[in-house]
Amino acid sequence: RWDLINLKNYFVAAVQFSRGCPFNCDFCDITKLYGKEPRTKTPPQMIEEINALHNLGYKGQILIVDDNFIGNRNEVRKLLPEITRWQQKNNYPFTFSTEASMDLAGNNCKDILENMVKAGFTQVFCGIEDTDNEILRNMRKIQNTIRPQLESVRTMQQAGLEVSGGFIVGTDGQKRDSLDNLYNFIQEAGIPVSMAGLLIALEGTDLYERLKKEGRIRGDSSGNNTHQSGFNFEPKTELSEEKLIEGYMGLLYKLFNAKNYFELCRTLQKNQGPHHKTKRQTLEGLVTLGKSIKEQLFAKGGWEYAKYLIETALRRPYCFQEAIPHAIKFAHLRAITDATLEASEYIPLIQKTYERFVNTAEKIYAKRGEVYERLELISERAQKVISIEEKRFGKLHKDFRQKAEIALEELRAKLNATVNEYRINLPRVIES
Repeated sequence: RWDLINLKNYFVAAVQFSRGCPFNCDFCDITKLYGKEPRTKTPPQMIEEINALHNLGYKGQILIVDDNFIGNRNEVRKLLPEITRWQQKNNYPFTFSTEASMDLAGNNCKDILENMVKAGFTQVFCGIEDTDNEILRNMRKIQNTIRPQLESVRTMQQAGLEVSGGFIVGTDGQKRDSLDNLYNFIQEAGIPVSMAGLLIALEGTDLYERLKKEGRIRGDSSGNNTHQSGFNFEPKTELSEEKLIEGYMGLLYKLFNAKNYFELCRTLQKNQGPHHKTKRQTLEGLVTLGKSIKEQLFAKGGWEYAKYLIETALRRPYCFQEAIPHAIKFAHLRAITDATLEASEYIPLIQKTYERFVNTAEKIYAKRGEVYERLELISERAQKVISIEEKRFGKLHKDFRQKAEIALEELRAKLNATVNEYRINLPRVIES
């Protein structure tokens, strides 16, 4: 029932082909929810959905929301030629993006990769997770160890697909240089949209059950590993938990630093092979570019943004259509990164704020004068501290407030306890 919504309000439409995944990664809950034998729609069903979108006038990108599009290769092989025939008949009004496992780059999937590009696929998200095969085996991500990951990314890029990737920080056994290795890999591979997140133990997964038996689970998780600044379990890596989180925040900062980000985009341009484009992307891209220039040119990273677009227009004009969304995505990715960093800095600053308050309260109480006046000054200072921290909390992005809110409540409790302690000691001070 696409007719129930205004498709002009959406940049991407979503359809689903399959559910389930044949792999058994220990941190993933997909096999628990949908099973290990992917079930699919028939090619006629998919064509009917695509045709319904087209009949309503939609043109542009369609996201196939499968967790692993190539989980059932036989059915994918039946579907892709049908999509290609439909696209050719209708002058390619759509491009497609999806998620797939890294074995898409293997020899057994060579025909699938080629036919995806023929059908109009331009983007694929892969769970790359880590560059260390030992870590990948620990998380049972065996499909990523069959061939070098960089080689796999290059194969998909050169075939015509932009690869975006998921990366995990905090897996048991990660080494001191793991974060540096992740950053270097992402830069060399040319993955502008890189979703690095702290590992979370989702209830029901094999990872969760193992950690529960080991007594390492701290609590449940929201399920969003890119919007958190801590673990819901006790990590075991070569780095301390504090250093691990600090390194993760540093990784985000480096990835979405303007200079580094647009260098990733340049690397992608050099490696991505030819692929289909739609007229909607071209026309709407130019309109969106105008709005983007107005907002981004004089914002943080504006010079790198302008330099990238000008350089692409002059040196690689055939890449300019893709350069526009990459430039626009930077504003979003940078905003999310800034929000993450601000939220992560809030909690340690809260602790320092409390320590400063305690020192100030001690100095006030040690001064000569009326005891009640000194107590009133301490109470006023506590209220001022709370007011300041509430304002800082209010500036945090709402998606990143969960742990900060807990820290703020703990600060209130500690301040009240400290003030009450002075009140309790007040009679003894007066008697002496």
